[in-house]
Amino acid sequence: MSELEFLDLSRNYFSGIIPRDWTDLQYLKVIDFSNNNLSGEIPSSMCSQLPSLQWLRLSNNNLSGNLESSLQTCRNLSALDLTGNNFSGTIPDCIGENLHTLSYLILKANKFTGNIPHQLCDLSSLQVLDLSQNNISGSIPACLGGLKQMATGDGLRSDWMMYFSSPANPMHIDLNVKGVVYEYIDDIIELIKKFDLSSNNLSGEIPEEVKNLMALDSLNLSHNHLTGKIPEGIGSLHKLEALDLSGNHLWGLIPSSMTSMTALSKLNLSFNNFSGPIPSANQFLTFNDPTSFEGNSGLCGPPLPTQCSSVNDPAVKVDEDEEDKYGKLWFYASTSLGFIVGFWVAFGSLVIKRSWRHAYFQFLDNMKDKLCFCFWKISPLLTWLELSDNQLRGELPNSINSPLQFVYLNNNSLVGSIPLWPVLINLSLASNRFSRLIPLNIGSEMSKLSVPGLSRNNMNGSVPPFSSKMKSLVFLDFSRNYLSGNIPRDWMGLKDLTIID
Repeated sequence: MSELEFLDLSRNYFSGIIPRDWTDLQYLKVIDFSNNNLSGEIPSSMCSQLPSLQWLRLSNNNLSGNLESSLQTCRNLSALDLTGNNFSGTIPDCIGENLHTLSYLILKANKFTGNIPHQLCDLSSLQVLDLSQNNISGSIPACLGGLKQMATGDGLRSDWMMYFSSPANPMHIDLNVKGVVYEYIDDIIELIKKFDLSSNNLSGEIPEEVKNLMALDSLNLSHNHLTGKIPEGIGSLHKLEALDLSGNHLWGLIPSSMTSMTALSKLNLSFNNFSGPIPSANQFLTFNDPTSFEGNSGLCGPPLPTQCSSVNDPAVKVDEDEEDKYGKLWFYASTSLGFIVGFWVAFGSLVIKRSWRHAYFQFLDNMKDKLCFCFWKISPLLTWLELSDNQLRGELPNSINSPLQFVYLNNNSLVGSIPLWPVLINLSLASNRFSRLIPLNIGSEMSKLSVPGLSRNNMNGSVPPFSSKMKSLVFLDFSRNYLSGNIPRDWMGLKDLTIID
């Protein structure tokens, strides 16, 4: 185990403290102990003994203590997630001073106090900053508007993500975007740019520099004590999909520049002191929920029931003339009529004639079976098959006539037994409905296999042994199944095995 690089013990019932001796695991790059009952401090010796550590996820435990000493030597971290613990005191300056490669800083739902340290502005690689649900006070540092990755989002994959991310081994992280907590994995993680300071005690104005964060997907400053107007320059955030400024003391007009935020799909400006008309162009035409604007007594216009008068609404325009209205009405009516007539000409006979209807659907069903049967007799040159994230059903054949080496069928509805295709190198069947035993002879029949990914299924029974002949086996992922029994001793002979999940 001395060459172990990936350690995932998440979603269990482990308790006690985090071990202090890591000297035998110097190659460890990823630690995920999230969703357990661990307590105590993060050992200050952890990072000093793990010089390669890049991903540290300890969310949803009962950890506490002094982060300053714990993180002082974590200089190679790219992701730090401490969500849902009991850390208190101020956010350590050393995070910004020493953790220069940090891309994901998530300290949500702890008990941090004090100001946001200006040293965080030096984290040029930062693309997710989540300090929500703490007791942080003071103003928002204007220099956060200079976070390079949130401003440009060059889209380059970091080396650590390229190494660990694969269809069989998805890196994952939980983020609250658009009011819902989603689990983001591998490629998707790289695309997320999030800035969340919600549910704190922040005061002062929203800095004008926020307009520089043009790669942001989500900006949440809700439930603080912010004052002043929304910066006019916020309209330059063309990629922003979610904006939540609710529950503050903001006032003034909603800037007209916000109508140029054409990617915006989630907006909440409720319970502030905004006044004037709600913009009625572009994306604002899609915001039909009045709760997004409620609690602003001076606002008027759709979707609120309060109508704007011509005095306070310079944007009010005269109605369209009657001729134009009727012209549009006739256009829509004729289009609908044409569709209805064409549809019934083609399918009316199937409704009326029962025997024809049955014959038609039987034909489709037979055709589907033929397509599925023929699919596995495709070109004898095919070596790579990627059909993840579809709606494939049924069982996989026990044998195929193609020299497939890489098969990715994640996120479908496949059932039955795990196929034993002897030349496979990568087999990724995560998130399907396999419910039978893992074949005990999988090791002897698939000696070339290096990455079996079978997580998120319903497989039961014992964990299979693996032959020492499987010299290429580097990663095992059987997580989130219903396996039982002991871990086979044969695994100790797998010299190249680096990741077990």
